Amino acid sequence: MRKLALIAMLLMPLPLAAQETTPQTQQAQDDESNRDRSYLTGLIEDNLSSKGRTIRLDGFKGALSSRATFDQLTIADDQGVWLTIRNGAMAWSRAAILTGRIEIRELSAGEIDLARLPVPEETDALPNPEAKPFALPELPVSLNIGTIKADRLALGAPVLGEDLVFGLSGSMSLAGGEGKADIKINRIDGPKGDFAFTGDFNNSSRQLMLDLLVDEGGGGIVSRKIGLPGNPALTLAVSGSGPLDNFASDIALRTDGQPRLAGKVILGTSPAQGADAAPDNTFAANLAGDITPMLPPEYQAFFGPATRFVATGARTAGGAIRLDDLSVEAAAFALKGMAAVRASGMPDRFDLTTRLGLADGQAVLLPVSGDKTWVQDGTIALSYDRAQSDRWTLDGVVNGIARPDLRLGQVSLRGAGSIDQNTAGAVVDGTVAFAGQGIGLTDPALADAVGTTV
Repeated sequence: MRKLALIAMLLMPLPLAAQETTPQTQQAQDDESNRDRSYLTGLIEDNLSSKGRTIRLDGFKGALSSRATFDQLTIADDQGVWLTIRNGAMAWSRAAILTGRIEIRELSAGEIDLARLPVPEETDALPNPEAKPFALPELPVSLNIGTIKADRLALGAPVLGEDLVFGLSGSMSLAGGEGKADIKINRIDGPKGDFAFTGDFNNSSRQLMLDLLVDEGGGGIVSRKIGLPGNPALTLAVSGSGPLDNFASDIALRTDGQPRLAGKVILGTSPAQGADAAPDNTFAANLAGDITPMLPPEYQAFFGPATRFVATGARTAGGAIRLDDLSVEAAAFALKGMAAVRASGMPDRFDLTTRLGLADGQAVLLPVSGDKTWVQDGTIALSYDRAQSDRWTLDGVVNGIARPDLRLGQVSLRGAGSIDQNTAGAVVDGTVAFAGQGIGLTDPALADAVGTTV
């Protein structure tokens, strides 16, 4: 009801709004707006505020004209103000509402200060694992914003780890289940940082078009956040178009102008199994390239000049995830197999095999944290199939393990156990047998105590 009252107050002078505003009528409306300032401001604040969100609006003017302005708007939660908008303006057509449209020619601000992200609302409800088809909201009126602009968009350090300042411009529309957006964000306080997004989606046709570009100079946000050696210039492009049940997007990543990773990601649906069944949401990814320039020099031999990632699978309407084919290939590493995880998070089945080692048999440094660890070669296999039994198995051999304080000629692993899943939960148990040969320890006392075989 409060939202209806707010709309009614803004529409009261519609006979005047349907006409061209003159300086005289503008002054009269501003005078009326000033007289009603406390009431209108309170009405807006009350309608936009809710539990855990408090809106404060200062310097609100022109509510009864075609261009409203305000000095400052703040949004706060229980920990204080997290968003401040200064020198805001909205130029709109109130007459357009009579035809079911919200026409906003301008939505601008001198400064938007996002000090931090809002505190999430507390809830005892668990997320619903069921997959729902993507759809834009169906508004009772159409929305068209011709210009979105912020001269200064400031992000506080809690948002991305450091203080950042951007400029923002764009436009957007939403009507009849179809939405369009064209947004550009440009960094203005440091190295080059351009972020552009163009998108178009229709609920009825399910047609999607997107074009995303991240283009940063050396020392940019992304390369520093992911720890790329030397903080190179980085360009990421994602583009695609087509129906959402068979949507393919091309992905290309470059650093310092050189291609590093490229490929395609395809989203689709599979036929429903049964009259009342919902189709599965399928996915397929195929990415490959030379990523070694993006890695510390000591790990480049492990990945080599050709790394490839392939995955196909689906997410069911009930929330289960299925990996029909998973393959990761690098110079000293290969992972192949499949897996299926129920909506509860417990496995239905998995069959994974990992290979370690370079083709020439030379020891290679593993890209793991902690003390540096080298291996010569090895294989590890892990399997489980709930449809067959509750038994899981592990089988592995790794040769030539070396660390600064330890050498192992060979390590053998043999494991087996069960994953007992029932309505009350799941119990996982098992035993792993470990055997080590050719053991060498740098500590003489420990070497005498352990020996060469365990």
